[in-house]
Amino acid sequence: GNVVGVEQSGHMDSVGYDMYCKILAEAVSEIQGIAIEEEIETTVDVPVSAFIPESYIREHSQRLLAYKKIAAIESEADLGDVYDELLDRYGDVPVMVNNLMLVALIRQMASKKKFTDVKGLKNSLILHFDPNNAPDLTALVNSDYLKSGKVALKTGKKPKVVYSFRESLKN
Repeated sequence: GNVVGVEQSGHMDSVGYDMYCKILAEAVSEIQGIAIEEEIETTVDVPVSAFIPESYIREHSQRLLAYKKIAAIESEADLGDVYDELLDRYGDVPVMVNNLMLVALIRQMASKKKFTDVKGLKNSLILHFDPNNAPDLTALVNSDYLKSGKVALKTGKKPKVVYSFRESLKN
């Protein structure tokens, strides 16, 4: 069939290009018999300023494009690429933009590990998860990211992992 041409059935404009591509990729994977892993929507709430100021990227459309690229960060390599691109195009990257990129990376990593939300406090991170879809806690505890702190598992209706560290989160 004609997927994106004038004879295409459906309404790509109504769902947006990115969502359309995602739905299309899932449909192709399903037809090919490739299992699609369920994505966990993860929220991140940390006490830092994380945004792109108008003084850094003045053009609204360019700022939106930068937000889109930052939201797509999935790895430390991606973070480095986006950072380098921003540095090249707009100059020194402000702290709040760097924070935004780190929050995007945290969200992606937490989602991959099946955490539903991450809350940052002064000296700890609280990572909630669905008890019916628990993350691999052994791998988490043995992670290099957690070597410099203390990890505790709290059970109950809304189980969580609490990671306490020495340095406080700063704005």
